[in-house]
Amino acid sequence: MPVFSVHLHRWSSCLALAGLAVLLVLSGCRTYGQYDNTALMLEELETANERFAEQLQQARADIDLLRDAAAENEALSPYVAEFEAAVSTHEQMLEEHQALQADAEMKANDYRVVHRNFGAIVTDHSGMRDRYVRIIRAVDFEVNPERAAERHLEPREKSQYQSTPPQYDQIRYREANRLQLEDVLRG
Repeated sequence: MPVFSVHLHRWSSCLALAGLAVLLVLSGCRTYGQYDNTALMLEELETANERFAEQLQQARADIDLLRDAAAENEALSPYVAEFEAAVSTHEQMLEEHQALQADAEMKANDYRVVHRNFGAIVTDHSGMRDRYVRIIRAVDFEVNPERAAERHLEPREKSQYQSTPPQYDQIRYREANRLQLEDVLRG
């Protein structure tokens, strides 16, 4: 009998922990985020959409500059079409993001809805910015091939002997590629 009680004691603690884990999962309790932070996220969401609208206005101004430059340099004409497509996508995204913002404001008490909408908006903004950067880099290589090769640094390969974390190199890479189309076309 003593052997049976020792095994029962071991199993009972494991079963208790497993039971608690099952209860946590079944209760739908989430252990992430701060549930009192939706007001702050809504403010950030509004700010992000305002910034995205400002970037759209800048892109519309840039497309006029690119059209003027393409009138003088035929090699830039494919980039005009690509930039126009990017601006069109930007306009559609802004409308979608404003709808997501309205949805988040209506469901302000639901942390998950606000968090999901905010995450979607921030992800789309980053993708749109990267798309513009790729087009501007291509224009830069077309207009200023010598300077562009020096200007656009690729991030270093990850190495076990690296003294700076790779994330810092990615930040440096992004900063080096924050060219404005106006500066690129100016030469």
